[in-house]
Amino acid sequence: MRTLKDIIGSQIVKLFVPLFILVGFGLLGLLYINGRNFNLHKCNNVTEQLKNYLPSIAREVLIENVEQASHVFNLAKQNVRMNNLHMFISNESNANLQKNYCEHSLLKTKLFLPMKLGDQYLGYITGSLSNFNVYKTSLALMLLVLFFVVVGYLFYKILLGQLDVTVISPLHQLLSGQKNNSRFETEEVVHLAQKLEDLRLVILQNERQRSEILSLQATSNLSAQVAHDIKSPLSVLISISEYVENMPEQDRIMLRMAVQNIRDIANDLSSKSTKSLLKGDAIEELNIHLLSALVDSLVSEKRIEYKSNQSINIQAQIDRNTYPLFAKLQPTTFKRVLSNLINNSIEAFDGGGDVQVQLKAVEGWVQVVVKDNGKGIPTDKLTSIFERGQSFGKDGKDNSGLGLFHAKESVQAWSGTIEVSSEEGVGTEFTISLPLAKQPDWFLGEIVLQPGQDFVIVDDDQSIHEIWKNRLGEAGAAVRNMQHFSSADGFESWISKTADATQYIYLFDYELLGSSKTGLDLVEEFGLQEQAVLVTSRYEEQSIRDRCQKIGLKLLPKGLAGYIPIVKDDSFVSEQPKVDCVLLDDNPLIRMNWERKAAEANLNILTFETSQGLFAKMELFNKETIFYVDQHLKDGTFGMDTAKKLKDKGFAKIYLASGFDADEIGESKGIVLGYVGKKPPFETLEKPKAKPVSKKSDDEDR
Repeated sequence: MRTLKDIIGSQIVKLFVPLFILVGFGLLGLLYINGRNFNLHKCNNVTEQLKNYLPSIAREVLIENVEQASHVFNLAKQNVRMNNLHMFISNESNANLQKNYCEHSLLKTKLFLPMKLGDQYLGYITGSLSNFNVYKTSLALMLLVLFFVVVGYLFYKILLGQLDVTVISPLHQLLSGQKNNSRFETEEVVHLAQKLEDLRLVILQNERQRSEILSLQATSNLSAQVAHDIKSPLSVLISISEYVENMPEQDRIMLRMAVQNIRDIANDLSSKSTKSLLKGDAIEELNIHLLSALVDSLVSEKRIEYKSNQSINIQAQIDRNTYPLFAKLQPTTFKRVLSNLINNSIEAFDGGGDVQVQLKAVEGWVQVVVKDNGKGIPTDKLTSIFERGQSFGKDGKDNSGLGLFHAKESVQAWSGTIEVSSEEGVGTEFTISLPLAKQPDWFLGEIVLQPGQDFVIVDDDQSIHEIWKNRLGEAGAAVRNMQHFSSADGFESWISKTADATQYIYLFDYELLGSSKTGLDLVEEFGLQEQAVLVTSRYEEQSIRDRCQKIGLKLLPKGLAGYIPIVKDDSFVSEQPKVDCVLLDDNPLIRMNWERKAAEANLNILTFETSQGLFAKMELFNKETIFYVDQHLKDGTFGMDTAKKLKDKGFAKIYLASGFDADEIGESKGIVLGYVGKKPPFETLEKPKAKPVSKKSDDEDR
């Protein structure tokens, strides 16, 4: 049998349930209107941002470079963070493309943006935003249901309780004659309200965390996809790079460095995609690296990148003092920072100019200086140049203003600093200072000449043999006693017949084209690790380092063979070899040809690229030494001026080895004995023929 309390309770429910439903629909309507307004605002914002990219996209479409246009469009999508944008190349008439940028329908807000270059319409970009946000609408419905249930229940209980206390119970007592012993428990209602407030705060916090996770997940997915897309063609490049036997050594080094850089970028993206959901941006691991090798390889890459512009000159200034400098850093990020600084310098040129990358050691610090002679940066811009979003001199170019900001963050993460100084019309200088790190055990800091020791060079690149012959010869080693091999078979045949292999210092390349064995294999096979050095461009490969460390073999980056200091042991006493003749010519092919012909004639020749290098070795020459001097040298000097200085120092046997004849060079006035061409005159070394030579081609003179 239903009581009075039950009847009143059912009536309360019938009264307030429709009311709550109406309120719910009202709230959903507000969400819908808010969503439409938000979408319209976002649509207009995306449209304004896309306009910055439209000229580049339209320009690429106009020249039918659709792939590049798509690349620019994808960059725009990433920037505006609206993935459902699409680009269409259209042949429609201009009238069909002239529509409003943003417009509403019932369920979506549509974006339509024509691609226009001048008065020509080339296509359009379209996209849409749902007026109903699935996640927010679902969450709002859940909250509304929960709100209706909890609030309705509380309202029902409170109202019914009040009626029970004030009306139903007194009436019931009056009719039954019982006393009122019931009391409304207000403390429980307050406690329940507090619980509801806590629940509301938890729901809001979860919503914020969910939004952050979705954003990080989108970034992570993009990084993973890009890394995956890179690794597919990268695997092909890696395979090809292993079978390039006919490619010159320098080209193989550049190809391997480029492949390694792409691999580093892909691995970096993969690392960030796996770590970003847990702890945001991935923290790069720091290791000790040889700065001269990083700078040399990066500058070589930049020279290739800008080789089409002959007016841009990029140089790395590395010498024997800065060759062995190490610092603790992340090499991929360091090269990215250095590349960005070089690009900034090049962008500061009106037409062309010089960019110098210098290494310096300053009291426990190593400095990397990027210096240009561009237009400079105004003084009022220097104080903010490293701030986020700040840039200078890039008007009209795609630029986020983050390059220098990230450079400063990276350098500071390595416990270093980055500074800038500039003068308008003179140029700009960026200086990166990093703590100097200790040389690792695998590194060869210098070559020490021991008494009675000769050298064996094993390398498939003839230019490396010439570098070692010149460098070791200038340092006082016996060039005539050097052994040169370009294959593993030739070296094995020679060493098997050598009575005392311990009298040599061995300089091995790792890769020997056409040979099944590497230089490291030969070192291990013949137990030469105490007398050998592995000279290779693959010195940073961990597997090679591990093998060398296991047997105690030192490593030397091949690209830095021209910088390593060569010193004599304290007990070194050498007789200066007799120098039969000297050639001064800035063409390396000419010098190599003369050296080869001199060896065939059993003559000891020294060759120099600059007059400064020649005069630095005057102690090696005597009055019988014959000098052959080119007239036009790259360092700005002239052969006749060098000949005059030699004449003043008491040398008499001086000849001009030039492609120009005496009439074009001018009067010798008793300075030179005669003129010879570019062909080595060793068949008549004692009495060279003095003759005017007809003008040669520019190629022969160079």
